[in-house]
Amino acid sequence: VPVLVVGQQVEMTISAQSYDRALDLAGYPRAGVARPRNQGAPVPAEEKPAEAVKPPAETQAAARGPYAPR
Repeated sequence: VPVLVVGQQVEMTISAQSYDRALDLAGYPRAGVARPRNQGAPVPAEEKPAEAVKPPAETQAAARGPYAPR
């Protein structure tokens, strides 16, 4: 059985008019009213090789304690 559920409204009548009425009540635009989308696929970003980041020398000297890196 064809069933159209729009929000809380359930339409079980098999007719284009009842489907159109349910969609109109829900606020959907009629066919041909909304402009077609002309959105293209996104351009992939160029991947750059990751550069190794070394912490400054003073940070390494300042790390102290039982869990500090050696």
